[in-house]
Amino acid sequence: MSTIATHLSRPATSRGPAVLAACALALVALIHLLDGPGSLEESSAIGLLELGLAAATVPLALALIVCPVREVWIAAAGFCWAALGFYVASRTIGLFGMTDDIGNWWTLLGVLNVLAEVAVVGVALTAALRWRR
Repeated sequence: MSTIATHLSRPATSRGPAVLAACALALVALIHLLDGPGSLEESSAIGLLELGLAAATVPLALALIVCPVREVWIAAAGFCWAALGFYVASRTIGLFGMTDDIGNWWTLLGVLNVLAEVAVVGVALTAALRWRR
């Protein structure tokens, strides 16, 4: 049986972590779709990063649902880890010469974004470490 067919034939309960991570990625996408256009007006580089992040989360979330193999889990964790790094950089040193967000840690969208990305990293690393070939 193919890898995809094997994963799809598993009961829904065994796909719980993948569904959780995919929902968190969908939240990340939604947050960046809401914030990206405004950022695009202030700084095209930051706006494009936000919209690119939103666009990249969709296929990653779908891959977790359809075929949650170890490599996809690692990609999800790495992707969100990098996004968290950009968030921290934007709040500490600023990105692309923009200093508006420095020290601005407690915005609602920012906090939701961090929580969603940390959830993806945690679930993805746990799943990747438990993976049996």
